[in-house]
Amino acid sequence: MTEQEMIAATESFNRSFKGIRLSIALQSDADFHFRYAYKNGMSVHELHEWYRANPY
Repeated sequence: MTEQEMIAATESFNRSFKGIRLSIALQSDADFHFRYAYKNGMSVHELHEWYRANPY
């Protein structure tokens, strides 16, 4: 493997790793909001509507 190939492989790995970290962060954020809203008496339908209005 040349140095250039090593750099390309490392960058590719870092990009996919960042994507995985981001999706885990978004997932835990969504779980938190779901538990919070559920605890406060929101129905699943209301939660779904709220998520459609507030995707992030």
